[in-house]
Amino acid sequence: MDATSRRPQIRELDVALLRDTIARLLVEANYCIPRDILDALRDAAVREESELGRRTLEQLVRNYEIAAAKRLPVCQDSGLTVVLLEVGQDVHWVGGDLHEAVYAGIREGTQRGYLRWSVVSRPILRVNDPAA
Repeated sequence: MDATSRRPQIRELDVALLRDTIARLLVEANYCIPRDILDALRDAAVREESELGRRTLEQLVRNYEIAAAKRLPVCQDSGLTVVLLEVGQDVHWVGGDLHEAVYAGIREGTQRGYLRWSVVSRPILRVNDPAA
């Protein structure tokens, strides 16, 4: 095997794939809770000693069940979206700017999921910043 056959292959990925994936995951995170977390909430409700605590946990479980069944966000306020992106050294992004693709994915997911903008550009006036 010569040196060129052992060289890592550069993988080109279009930023549109990243944008679409971020948009999809943002909606999914606001519509569906992972099964293991939902099961843990159910278990906690059964074990909860206080009636108020038990009812609160049961209501959380019910809200998540309704959100998943009816394809509704659990809460329209999606909070602040944080994207942690680990990219291997042999990945080359094509088709646009990486950072803009992340922001575009957040914007699209927020719109598609009927989520509320959570970042404001002018806090006193509560002016939403759709670019953020």
